[in-house]
Amino acid sequence: MRRLKVLLVNDVYRNVIKRIIYSGKIVGNTKELLNVKLEIDPYDNIATIRDPSIKYMLAELIWYFSGSQSSKWISQFAKLWSKISDDGETSNSAYGYSILYKHGFNQIDQVIEILKNDSNSRRAVININIPHNNKMLTRDEPCTLVLQFYIRDNLLYMTTMMRSNDVWFGLPYDIVFFTEVQKYIARKLGITAGVYTHFVVSLHMYLRDEEKLEKVLSTVESKNISINFQKLIENAETLYNIVNKDNIIDICKDWRILE
Repeated sequence: MRRLKVLLVNDVYRNVIKRIIYSGKIVGNTKELLNVKLEIDPYDNIATIRDPSIKYMLAELIWYFSGSQSSKWISQFAKLWSKISDDGETSNSAYGYSILYKHGFNQIDQVIEILKNDSNSRRAVININIPHNNKMLTRDEPCTLVLQFYIRDNLLYMTTMMRSNDVWFGLPYDIVFFTEVQKYIARKLGITAGVYTHFVVSLHMYLRDEEKLEKVLSTVESKNISINFQKLIENAETLYNIVNKDNIIDICKDWRILE
């Protein structure tokens, strides 16, 4: 596999935390950097120095790749989702639902078809945040705007554009999901994934999280996390129907998804 000349995800994550803590501007209850671009090797996509919740990471990926919109299901693993649901049942930020079902067609399949027909195309785009008349009232406005895919030098590159991203809770998990979409599409096209670019207008940390982020900066060693993402994606709908907060780790180990 061709290796990419970009920093490892732990280095990228550590560097951006430093920038926010020491150079971020106070905006409300956050410190913020504007118009931030991160470049990541999609085959090295878990910021282990963050000590992410493996249970939540697995659950979020299952939720997204199953195409569910249920805020109740994902709130088993993170109560935030029930707090921001407008109706107590569904989530506007269920990216999998937006990508797979919301518009009456599968946007991933469309991207694959576009790039199979024209490898130079600039039209391979997945839209997530779309126009609606409830922006002022909703508690759950999707943070992601668009995902764009493009083939150059026989590698599938991807750029994600976000209006807003929280560096503690959002960024580490978002990177995993988006790069797994990139690698899934690359496999379907029979090529390797190229650099993943993550662009955020407002990349911020909540002031309450500063101590946790400072701890990340001092983390030298991090645990090894091995997840068979391909197998998880292929079985996401089945897993969605059988896992819960109590058994998800054991089931993923039994299925050899989590090593």
